[in-house]
Amino acid sequence: MRLPGSGWRSRLRAWLSGREGKSSSRIHWFDNPEEYRRHLDPQRAERRVREIEIGRLETWRGLCTYCRASRDFKVSAGVWLGENVNLREGLVCPACGLGNRLRLLYTAVEEFAGSPAALRRKRAYVAERVTVFYRRLADRIADIAGSEYLDAGAILGESRRVGPHVVRHEDLCRLSFPDESFDLVIHADVLEHVPDFERALAELRRVTRRGGGMFFTVPFLHDQAEDEVRASVQADGSIVHHLPAVYHGNPVDPQGALAYRTYGWSLLDTLRDVGFDTAEVGVLADLGLGFASSNSPAEDFMEPVVFRALRSPA
Repeated sequence: MRLPGSGWRSRLRAWLSGREGKSSSRIHWFDNPEEYRRHLDPQRAERRVREIEIGRLETWRGLCTYCRASRDFKVSAGVWLGENVNLREGLVCPACGLGNRLRLLYTAVEEFAGSPAALRRKRAYVAERVTVFYRRLADRIADIAGSEYLDAGAILGESRRVGPHVVRHEDLCRLSFPDESFDLVIHADVLEHVPDFERALAELRRVTRRGGGMFFTVPFLHDQAEDEVRASVQADGSIVHHLPAVYHGNPVDPQGALAYRTYGWSLLDTLRDVGFDTAEVGVLADLGLGFASSNSPAEDFMEPVVFRALRSPA
């Protein structure tokens, strides 16, 4: 895609000025790729030009949906996709410390609750504990449990000190919580690191209350029906790599976490198969809110998406 020549910064500012008052803070939810594409395609080409331009800036002014205030988002979080800044991990709010992806996930959770006051009354489980995202959720949710996977020898439900934190150990495939413990179950780019992800989803559904929901992010190939399997675990515990190994940051392991798969639309079928009544992809592409695509020039391009899986009240 051709970038504009001289004067692009002033044109970008003018475009943003024309967008004032036109942002929609509501996430649009889809259970099929056809409606998802019809929603995004009309404005995608223009927005992609703007996202590439934003990737060349140091900061981008937008409304933080967590802080409920205008902020100068830091565009780059130091992660790149080829020659492009990874905007999915970037656009970090200097006040709350949340980037694009995590602010969108928080927005989905708050919209489901209905209001900040209603969110505070929920009981939540977060599949992380030592992160900024956990702390920000704990600031808004009074009854909250967080955990990390510490090591294979740890006892489920036990707590250890990890740096300044007291951290509960949980394995998503064998959670120690009773059935229907939580109104909200939240995880952010965790599921791709779990080899037996179907079992993990079944466990997460087990601890979700009727009328509650699970909200999460994962790497998502929105033009692909099936998952891309990067690695798998054999019966003897050995790992077979089907694609070059990719490791993502792990807050409790400096070696990182191996990514076993990238998800396609079949993930929604899996969510329904394990017992959730509703499974949807949510998208909110709004540069005025700092919700942008990953800005990748390659096949791993991602729109600003979040997932939800809900249990019916009865």
